Amino acid sequence: MSKALPYLLILSLLGNLIGMFALYKAYDYRKKMILAWAQSHEWISEFHARPQSADQPAEGVDVVLLGASITAHWDPGRQLPGRRIVNKGIDGQFASQLLLRFQHDVIDLHPKMVVIKLCEMNFAHQVPFSISQDNVKMMTTLARANGIRTAVATVIPVTERYDAQKPKEINQTIHAFNRWLGEYAAANQLILLDLASPLSDAKGFLQPEYTDDGVHPNFAGYEKMTHSLQQLLSAENF
Repeated sequence: MSKALPYLLILSLLGNLIGMFALYKAYDYRKKMILAWAQSHEWISEFHARPQSADQPAEGVDVVLLGASITAHWDPGRQLPGRRIVNKGIDGQFASQLLLRFQHDVIDLHPKMVVIKLCEMNFAHQVPFSISQDNVKMMTTLARANGIRTAVATVIPVTERYDAQKPKEINQTIHAFNRWLGEYAAANQLILLDLASPLSDAKGFLQPEYTDDGVHPNFAGYEKMTHSLQQLLSAENF
């Protein structure tokens, strides 16, 4: 019995380790499934609840703004009279969700231009960097295939204070993505709309005077964004 005891202890320890590993994998799987569900299903009820309004014509659209919460609360048409701008931003959406509704919210409207804008949530919620890149590539490919001029907007950073409160630095990833976005736009003859630089300080953080929560622009921040869009449209003779 005394000789068997060490083996029993080892087997018991191995069993506990295997059990703990199984629990960890189950937790990790659940976390990934929740994220996947959020990216594909939870927004559908809101999508169906957003009928096209009277001020968003089905034909003769100049620009479609496609994005998440920052886009949803942006109203550049107020300062750009004469341009038919349709806002297709929905709060809390990842890049994959923008891709899922690209046909309905962009292609079917036959706009002259689409502005694709990702939010920081793609990098704050551990979505793989390459997934965000692939979604942008697929959306720009669809736009080009349908004869739609395409502008990709840089991701607006967060404030230094907000970034410091997170376990993982968000801005570092945002800056890397924006560098890639600039290179991708240049290599594929796309239009780059730089929304990040006008709102950033010397260290690359969102300036506090342009936000109330450290992430989303306030009125002054949206004024800056609209000015950038206006400059782009003028430069493109739009």
